[in-house]
Amino acid sequence: MKRRIIILLLVAIFTLSAMSEVAFAHCGKCSVIAKKEKGIINTTCPVMGGRVDENTPYKVEYNGKTIGFCCSGCVRTFKEDPEKYMKKIKERQEDSKI
Repeated sequence: MKRRIIILLLVAIFTLSAMSEVAFAHCGKCSVIAKKEKGIINTTCPVMGGRVDENTPYKVEYNGKTIGFCCSGCVRTFKEDPEKYMKKIKERQEDSKI
């Protein structure tokens, strides 16, 4: 009897733990951000506006963040004035929160 209770408790703990991870994944502030910070922080090229994904070969590390680009030309342009394009990334992120 004690063994069954222990097993049921462990199953309940495991289920609640799994459910809380799902909830955090959907909250938009917890584990999703942690995963995003490991990859690129943007989904749109800050220079040309093209779509960017995690697999882009065109990336730049800037102030501890990884920025993705649609092509090598955009990387060169970004490096000429990075703060200008970081501002664009921040504006797009704020617009997407609205």
